[in-house]
Amino acid sequence: NNEVLTIDSHQLIPLNSQSTLAEAYAILHTIRFGGVYVYQDTPANLIGIIPFEQIRRYLTQGQLS
Repeated sequence: NNEVLTIDSHQLIPLNSQSTLAEAYAILHTIRFGGVYVYQDTPANLIGIIPFEQIRRYLTQGQLS
């Protein structure tokens, strides 16, 4: 298989686990790509990653996927 894959990299912004999706959207809405990485207690304690598109879709359409 000689398929060429392109992988884009985007900035992930740290966000405390106590933050809301609306706060994540407010941070990302001007650049409209990238995502947030969710941490608990300290940024080194990563518990999840949420891409901008998933946040946007949930807030505008109520869909998680």
